[in-house]
Amino acid sequence: MPEFKSKKEELEFNKNEDFMKLQVSKLKTHLNKIELGGGPKKIESQHKKGKLTARERIDYLIDKGCRTIELGAFAGFDMYAEYGGCPAGGVVIVIAYVGGTQCLIVANDATVKAGAWFPITGKKNLRAQEIAMENNLPIIYLVDSAGVFLPMQDEIFPDKEHFGRIFRNNAVMSSMGITQIAAVMGSCVAGGAYLPIMSDESLIVDKTGTIFLAGSYLVKAAVGEAIDNETLGGATTHCEISGVCDYKAKDDKDATIGTLKMPSIYFQEGKSALDPNAESVVDGIGDRLKSFPALCVHVWGHTNSVGNATANKSLSEARAKSIVAYLQKKDPSSFPASRFDVRGFGAENPVMKDGVEDKNHNGIVDPGESNPLKTDSDGDGVLDGDEDKNHN
Repeated sequence: MPEFKSKKEELEFNKNEDFMKLQVSKLKTHLNKIELGGGPKKIESQHKKGKLTARERIDYLIDKGCRTIELGAFAGFDMYAEYGGCPAGGVVIVIAYVGGTQCLIVANDATVKAGAWFPITGKKNLRAQEIAMENNLPIIYLVDSAGVFLPMQDEIFPDKEHFGRIFRNNAVMSSMGITQIAAVMGSCVAGGAYLPIMSDESLIVDKTGTIFLAGSYLVKAAVGEAIDNETLGGATTHCEISGVCDYKAKDDKDATIGTLKMPSIYFQEGKSALDPNAESVVDGIGDRLKSFPALCVHVWGHTNSVGNATANKSLSEARAKSIVAYLQKKDPSSFPASRFDVRGFGAENPVMKDGVEDKNHNGIVDPGESNPLKTDSDGDGVLDGDEDKNHN
């Protein structure tokens, strides 16, 4: 029989429903305001400089129509009112697909205090890196930041979980074989200048991107030398002289497209032989390397395509060796074995822990699409779902 509510119960239910709808409406109103960052005038200022906002850059970068999730949108909510606030902690962080690969994207919001780092900004960035490390997600940094917010620098730099740990995490992720790409689309100043250098690949926008520890005014004050920011740390300086950046982009859209075209080398699933579709990418890398004959080349492979970490390491090392072998076959004189440092990295894949693939990543193994929360595929008396307690 259907359950009937008394008029009093029905009235109470309606009141609760109306209250919840009001709270959801307030939440959406707050989110709409947060998404404006520093406000319409700051957004207009970005556009006048020929730059996109952080959210526009992300929208242009990610695969159209893909599923996305924003992390920490309410970071900084109602904080630092004495300094004008810090919407979303001054940085937008999204998990989305880029070129068919799920990535974590970190974009400084230059409409919020020129992208300066507040204490909450550092905390949010560290959490993003932890998520990337916990889930083996490639991470893309869209950099446009004036560096640390100086009035609060004593709360940002010194401690173990503060700003400096970001660069320690850069090194840890590199050791784990997690891809890191930095696109410098504006200022990249002081402590933040280390980030693109420690990334695997970096590109910089011509005439708007700059990387230096201190700008031209401080150089003038410190040593009396008059120099412009472009010469001090612009795209030409870092792509053609210092070698900090690998690629020069003409504008923000070109930079996001360039991020998509970073040299990814493809292999057929479970195979160590180079995919024919990737040969043109390796050829392009080889052509660039010929311009630097004395350069030692690190070829590091990484995969988690099977469940076992040791097997992944062996497979990724074999893949790295196949890239070197391809280059040596094409031009043995330019690519002697002594030029290369070949390594393999591998991580355990929790989705495929039993050795059974989950091609559509729905948490249910493919053969018969049995439910890991109800089945025991290896017969050890423990349900598959319990062997992967976080069901990832």
